[in-house]
Amino acid sequence: MPVFYGYEIIESGGITYIEVDLSQEINGTRAYSKQYSTVVNGYLIKIVIKSYSGKVMASDMVDFDRCVNSILFDEIKEKPSFRIKDLMESEGGISTWLLMGMGFLLVGYSLLRMQVKKKKKK
Repeated sequence: MPVFYGYEIIESGGITYIEVDLSQEINGTRAYSKQYSTVVNGYLIKIVIKSYSGKVMASDMVDFDRCVNSILFDEIKEKPSFRIKDLMESEGGISTWLLMGMGFLLVGYSLLRMQVKKKKKK
């Protein structure tokens, strides 16, 4: 089971990362790692340094940070906004929500009837 030591929000090359310190048991050996994670253009990007011989040291981080700092993107798209209101107002949005709602009601009603029938048989 992983052990979580903490996190920090960092900025590198105009990109915001969450830096997480973890360790976990792998084949009887404790592995320590630092991972930088971010989402760019809809993709989760993780950069990980892992040590099987003790905690990741500051000296190990020099090359790791150099690697992270060298990452460049040709284009970083604007984050899409997701609001229920936008979905409801989109073409077909209301009918989709109505169909989903009716489907949930139908399933709920069917389950309720099955429960009532089971109780009557007992």
